[in-house]
Amino acid sequence: MRSRMIAFLAVFLLILAFAAVPSGTARAASDLPEGEFSSLDELASKRIGLPTGSNFGDMVAQRLPDAEVSWYNGQPDLLVALSTNKIDAFPADEPVLKYIMGE
Repeated sequence: MRSRMIAFLAVFLLILAFAAVPSGTARAASDLPEGEFSSLDELASKRIGLPTGSNFGDMVAQRLPDAEVSWYNGQPDLLVALSTNKIDAFPADEPVLKYIMGE
């Protein structure tokens, strides 16, 4: 479960940073454990959870227009939704992600 959460959160770091992955750094889909993504495009039609009142809504709508968006009260609710398979991913700021992952 922890590796799945790390994968989802890491993909959203790409959204937040608006960074392109340098060529040769992405792993092939066949090399990834189940539930991990190798590119942002793989989240295009997934279920994305967003914290109410955040600025992530516009960003997700622009980058992932086909995603199914659900709104949640905050990080704890997003983590529960992710762990109970109600959403596939959620965005967060890097300091928040580091805190969640205990780094």
